[in-house]
Amino acid sequence: MCDSWVGVHSVHHYLPKDHFLSFEIPFLNSKCNLMWNVVWMGLVWNIWKARNNVLFRNKIFYVEEVYVAAQINTWNWIHRN
Repeated sequence: MCDSWVGVHSVHHYLPKDHFLSFEIPFLNSKCNLMWNVVWMGLVWNIWKARNNVLFRNKIFYVEEVYVAAQINTWNWIHRN
């Protein structure tokens, strides 16, 4: 879902550190790479919050809900600056 959101098709790394580092794209300028990093952080942050809701609040994990929340957070973070 996330790849289609930004129009990218790729294979992702298993380890979180390697996955994050793969968001550094050599042919993009530093501003675009910063936005890519914000997208990654938005996704991870919303997955983490959903995980906590499942564990501590007995809520159900809905992928689409987490995805939309990540999009909204990322959009707000990028446009705040």
